[in-house]
Amino acid sequence: MRMINWLLDWGKIILDGNTLAEWKETLSIPAKANFKLVDPAFSEHELLLLGIFHTYLHSPK
Repeated sequence: MRMINWLLDWGKIILDGNTLAEWKETLSIPAKANFKLVDPAFSEHELLLLGIFHTYLHSPK
């Protein structure tokens, strides 16, 4: 599994070449985040994927 995140573009979680989920966040206040589950086969792991994005994007750098 790998994460790809381009500034101002959709961040992606990719497994075996397939995009599982995408996340995009605004830079304006109030902050908004959009989450898309791309692969419906992972719907039971949706909360886990959301947590991975949140942890990765909001961790101190």
